[in-house]
Amino acid sequence: MIAVSRRVAELPTYTKRSPSPSDSIRKQTPKPFLTSTPPTSPRRDAFPQDKHTFALLSSPLGRYEQVAPQVFALTVAQLDQALQQEAKLPLTETKDMFPWLHGIHRDNWAQRDFFRWHDRVDASSPRTYRGIALVHAGKPSTGLLEGAIGADDLLDPKRDAFVDLDAVHGVSLRNFHTQQVKCAMLSDVVLYTSSDAREDVAIMLNTAQRIVRAQQQFSEQWHGNGPSYNVYVIEDTFPVIERDFPHLVNIKRDGTRMPSSRDFIELEQLEMRKMSQASEISQNVYLGCDCDWIENSTVQPDGKPPREQFGIHIRCEDYVAIPSIRNNEIRDSGDARHVLECVFPSSGCLTSPGPEEEQDLLDFCDWMYKQTHEQASSGKAQTTVSSSTIYGGVFAETSAQNSMTPAKQTRNVLLTCKDGYTETSLLALCYLVYAEGLSVDQAFLKLHLDKRRNFYCFSDDVATLLALEPLLLNASPVPRAQVLTGLHQTPLPWFQSSVGQQFSGNLPSRIMDHLYLGNLEHADNLAMLKALGITRILSVGEHPAWQMQLRHLDSRLKPEAHLWVRQIQDDGIDPLAKQIERCLEFIEEGFKQGQRTLVHCRVGVSRSASICIADVVRRLALPLPEAYLMVRARRLNVIIQPNLRFMYELLDWTQHELTKHRQAAGDATQELVPRNMTWPALASRIAALNRHYISGSG
Repeated sequence: MIAVSRRVAELPTYTKRSPSPSDSIRKQTPKPFLTSTPPTSPRRDAFPQDKHTFALLSSPLGRYEQVAPQVFALTVAQLDQALQQEAKLPLTETKDMFPWLHGIHRDNWAQRDFFRWHDRVDASSPRTYRGIALVHAGKPSTGLLEGAIGADDLLDPKRDAFVDLDAVHGVSLRNFHTQQVKCAMLSDVVLYTSSDAREDVAIMLNTAQRIVRAQQQFSEQWHGNGPSYNVYVIEDTFPVIERDFPHLVNIKRDGTRMPSSRDFIELEQLEMRKMSQASEISQNVYLGCDCDWIENSTVQPDGKPPREQFGIHIRCEDYVAIPSIRNNEIRDSGDARHVLECVFPSSGCLTSPGPEEEQDLLDFCDWMYKQTHEQASSGKAQTTVSSSTIYGGVFAETSAQNSMTPAKQTRNVLLTCKDGYTETSLLALCYLVYAEGLSVDQAFLKLHLDKRRNFYCFSDDVATLLALEPLLLNASPVPRAQVLTGLHQTPLPWFQSSVGQQFSGNLPSRIMDHLYLGNLEHADNLAMLKALGITRILSVGEHPAWQMQLRHLDSRLKPEAHLWVRQIQDDGIDPLAKQIERCLEFIEEGFKQGQRTLVHCRVGVSRSASICIADVVRRLALPLPEAYLMVRARRLNVIIQPNLRFMYELLDWTQHELTKHRQAAGDATQELVPRNMTWPALASRIAALNRHYISGSG
């Protein structure tokens, strides 16, 4: 193990540790300021009520030697012990951290006025929080510790001060991207470098002294006589950390990600894949995501490789035309030994289709039906395709042969798109209307309830489907009498809500069988909720329009239970924690009775989403990051956005909730379950995940 002080032995201004055998081969240097005394920590009696005001990195955890002015060295073992202890502590109380964490820039009078800080221009930062901030010196692309922030992201490039990320204009309640920096200002800072090169160690020590000066500047600006924070450098090399403390590593020096690392983009994709993996929606027709078709996919229907399971792959994409059967753009012998691939327009792309497009759509549905149902063949010579592809309506043929077959073999058809629930929805619903003789609303219910598929429809798709419905039913292979009988089985027109709003095409999101997440529009459409089997409604902060007309409602539509949680706004001020237990008790009551509950607010992304996250934590005993990603994935194309305060409260609530789970399982340990992620790390990952979609990468 090479200590930092040994790695800098040739640097004239820094000292090395007490002699050890390996030091004999190192050049000796003067000791201008060596000390074995631990750095000064704030007096605990100064803040006797709080656990966060003493330094986790001071005695009795270890004694540290000074390697630069006000910079001390520590081992990774000491750091690991301190991080474990920090994870078991309760979070600093929300009232102490907010609204400061929202960002209170001195010149942002809109934000100050919103949080009623206009008379507290010189208000100090929280004094009851003290964290540990991991900082990577230099510009790393590999060799990263979990939860670390780059020094360039922490420090102002023009001066020795922390970068100020607080917005100067406007009101913002979701500044997740600022949390690592803001919390680092209130933390003991631990620097490391993934390189053992002399120049990189020098950069690290220089960065450490810049942070010392930044801490001094911050203290003078914000809280003068408050806690003073310490700066440390890890004396172990990164290979030692990888070998002995792999749980601290996010990305190794060779660029590979540790299996235990938590990349929210990848984890969300995995949640989406689990939710949208291929399943049958009609005879021999499957709906899935692109990963169901990729070679060596881990998601394989019936345990077979995708290209053995499916004979036809239809991928829905933007900017393509419907393959024309009339113009022989699909020429196929029907030989099930060969695989055919083609593309079809995505949902949202077929708005106001003309007569030719309507006919092409009918023909395409008819072609799919014939591919998936046994029929007598005409016996005519046809072209056989092998690994053929149709893109943009253009057929690409790779091989051909003539064959005469007495009967056509059926094929399994797989419809896919990137996420498995958006681009394929229009084709899937059109096919169900055609192949099974269903009305559009019945097709929605069959796909969602009977086939248990989560899907997303655009409002334009609803108009297109309703316009195509008569044509699809008229051409349907289902006997006409059976079609007409089925159309009268829907007692309530739930495509029109109880307050006169047109159905937008989006069902509330199924988080779990008993739990749905939606918006105010969903809550107003009682006929739709009835059709979905949702009999209980939890209104978080907003009340449905029908509540004022309850006496005049059709008795068939009235929910069996309704709870309106008042006085909780999505304003970054109102607390969530006080309402969680009441809400979860209401959901649990319905769960025990086998009833489904819709949880909604106005948009269904913050207040109600937070309650659904809490229910997932309690029911599945999941840590907050996993519960958050599960709810986020199941909200489909609507990105949940609990405000900063709600997420902070949820992190605190989750720690206590999981502790209760452990105790209920017979573990008498009194200390809290360790958080699996710090608040700054959680916030930064949420920010990165949001940027992924804002940038268009998602």
